[in-house]
Amino acid sequence: MTEKEIVKYQQLATKESGDIVSFTENQVVMIKESIASQLTWPEFSLFIAVAKKRGLDPLLGQIHAVKRGTKVVHQVAIDGYRSVANRNGDYAGSDKPLFIMNGKKPEEAEVTVYKFVQGQRVPFVGVAYWDEYYPGDKQGHMWNKMPKTMLAKCAESQALRKAYPADLSGLYIPEEIENTSGTVIMSKAQEVLEAIQKPTVEFTNDYIEADAEPVTPEDPTQERNPNLAPLCCDKPMMISKYDDKEYGVKPWYCVHCRSKISRS
Repeated sequence: MTEKEIVKYQQLATKESGDIVSFTENQVVMIKESIASQLTWPEFSLFIAVAKKRGLDPLLGQIHAVKRGTKVVHQVAIDGYRSVANRNGDYAGSDKPLFIMNGKKPEEAEVTVYKFVQGQRVPFVGVAYWDEYYPGDKQGHMWNKMPKTMLAKCAESQALRKAYPADLSGLYIPEEIENTSGTVIMSKAQEVLEAIQKPTVEFTNDYIEADAEPVTPEDPTQERNPNLAPLCCDKPMMISKYDDKEYGVKPWYCVHCRSKISRS
């Protein structure tokens, strides 16, 4: 293990404000090497941060990070959902699932969970439809073996998210991840990660976008294409799509070293 990796593990093991659970350095190493070895460091750091903030333990199988191509999906086991609800102290149980059957397969499942709100036992209902969640015959072995159980999990997870949005929003159980079209539901945390990694500007043949404002050349006597950007890292800089408090309105931006230059 390199010194750089040791520092990263130590940082991830540090408990920060708002963390519900924390992990020792040895536990973080164990999670990275045995459970989340396929994740890059930014993806793994995000996974640990989500686990700590949501109070879910990867070592107990309560949350998993599954990589599908370039996407990372944070999956929570239904027991993890129930653990979060129970930890709040106001969870008041659930009713048994109700089904509308179509032959031997459930067409619809409904689950009601209860939560005490200002002393009242309030119901939260989740409804799941077979044609929206069944992943198809190729991936549907467990769905064909235990159709009611699988669809009821989806309905219960919906109900628990309604009851505890602050704790469970953006998290999904594995049974919800793929529908018949194979669409992957991406967690809000993953959207944040992509926003951080995605360049804030786009290249257009080494020139700034067509609506770019003129840039004053260093030597006023030389003519210059008003849309040609200054160079940084031997590459033309781009116009940021966002304003910057320090550099003003839509400054020049280098997508390589991320340095900025005011355009005023």
